[in-house]
Amino acid sequence: NQIHVFNGTSNTYVQAISGTAATAQFNAIAAAPDGSLVYRTSMPESAVKVIDPFSDSVVASVAVMGDPRALVLSRDNQFLYVSNLSGAVRKLRTSDLSTVWSTTVGSGTYGMGISSDGSWLYVPDSGSNQIHKVNSQTLF
Repeated sequence: NQIHVFNGTSNTYVQAISGTAATAQFNAIAAAPDGSLVYRTSMPESAVKVIDPFSDSVVASVAVMGDPRALVLSRDNQFLYVSNLSGAVRKLRTSDLSTVWSTTVGSGTYGMGISSDGSWLYVPDSGSNQIHKVNSQTLF
């Protein structure tokens, strides 16, 4: 259970996070584009943890839903999307971790993707073997 931090601009290794922040069981991570924060799921706590990768410390935590499985950040780093195995999807504002909206899309969501312009969220549904296209601004 380590998170390795790389600088995407220079393609250089920054550090490994291996202490308190990274040791809990998690399924997904997402990093802010500037590398200042790392988000990870926390299955035992049904939460998303916000980690400062330089101090290896949890700087915030937000309860989301049971068994969170996937995370994706909007390209502008203003929103974080989290989903779980039951198909629940939640949009969080990164500035204060408040919920913008939540919905349920199928079941068995092990990952997510976001369109390059940030307007569409792609949520796989292993229950129906489909990918749901969700309007990230207004839902469906």
